[in-house]
Amino acid sequence: MSENRKQGITALLALILLGSMLLIAIIPATAAQDQPDTIAALTIEDANLRAGPELTYPILAVLPRNTPVILRGRDGNGLWLYGTAGDQRGWVFFSALDPEGDPNGLPVNDELIAPEREDSPTPALTPSITPSLAPAEISATTNDLVNFRSAPSLEAEIIDILPTDSTLTLIGQSADSEWLLANTDEQRGWVFYALVDTDEDLGTLPILTGEEAEVLSTPPAPTATLTPQTVGALPATTNDLVNLRAAPDLSAEILTILPSDSAVEVRGRSQDGTWFFVTAQDDEGWLFYTLVDVAGDPDTLPVVEPLEEEPAATSTSPALETLQGTTNDIVNLRDGPGLDFPVIDILPEATLILLTARTSDGAWLQVSAGDIQGWIFAALVDIPTGNRNDLPVVEE
Repeated sequence: MSENRKQGITALLALILLGSMLLIAIIPATAAQDQPDTIAALTIEDANLRAGPELTYPILAVLPRNTPVILRGRDGNGLWLYGTAGDQRGWVFFSALDPEGDPNGLPVNDELIAPEREDSPTPALTPSITPSLAPAEISATTNDLVNFRSAPSLEAEIIDILPTDSTLTLIGQSADSEWLLANTDEQRGWVFYALVDTDEDLGTLPILTGEEAEVLSTPPAPTATLTPQTVGALPATTNDLVNLRAAPDLSAEILTILPSDSAVEVRGRSQDGTWFFVTAQDDEGWLFYTLVDVAGDPDTLPVVEPLEEEPAATSTSPALETLQGTTNDIVNLRDGPGLDFPVIDILPEATLILLTARTSDGAWLQVSAGDIQGWIFAALVDIPTGNRNDLPVVEE
């Protein structure tokens, strides 16, 4: 082989080796460029900006719908996204955002934000408060049917159920600002902040703790014996397929199943107002209040107790097993069990719902909220009694 040919082959091999090294260097750089450091997004609903990636962390701000957010990180399971909105930073639940890219490409972030207040913190009220310092008062109205509670907690006793558009005078707030102490014309109690509308600044309300946060329970409404002489009736219709039960309890025997738009007469209510005693043709029993549209004010009906001595009627109708729960945040009600399904409604925090089914992995729950049925991510639902695994499995 000639010397020139050997030199040519050597030069060619050197060029191939150099090209391979350049290609190896370029590929990781290109992959790194495809991995975004930030992603632009918009809030698709009013969203809580929290100090950490859990519902237990304090709310730093409420971002209105269509607020621009720059996403900079995520938690380990991708349910919470870390970002900045203007000069604010914190964590937002993934379903409240519409990102322009895939958030799973963002780096995992474990940063926690210390809550800051621009104004000086409001001191906790103590029994030694000077009597001349009158608490701030704010006028407000309820924007839904609201549980009026004896303390700032979902576990607290329900004093009353306030109708939509009830007038309130707000006089204080809980330490986490999620509960508001309010006066009506007749009583005092706590309401969840998302269920109240006002044009004034809730931040001016004093923070109430200890004895100042206590509310005396109202005496129970007198019960009435269920007789034709003492019980009136209001016409009503069912707004969904409903179970007529033998007692005001989800574990009570199902007497029959009434179709949607069934005509009934409401003759009484339970002590807490969440169940109606009704007559439906030849049947008598109890219906959950959100499943009935009543022509009139149910608060005018007497509180009644079920007659234990009357045997419950039997029925061959199939039973629909349900559980009762509440939302633990502002949540999207979707048309199917997945983030790809459209949002058909947005439910406020602490919304009372009926659970009717689940996916096989338990990640999504089929629920009824009033006259709307859809799917909710299971982590956003609290179930006080019962086991969600007992619900029937439905796949869509």
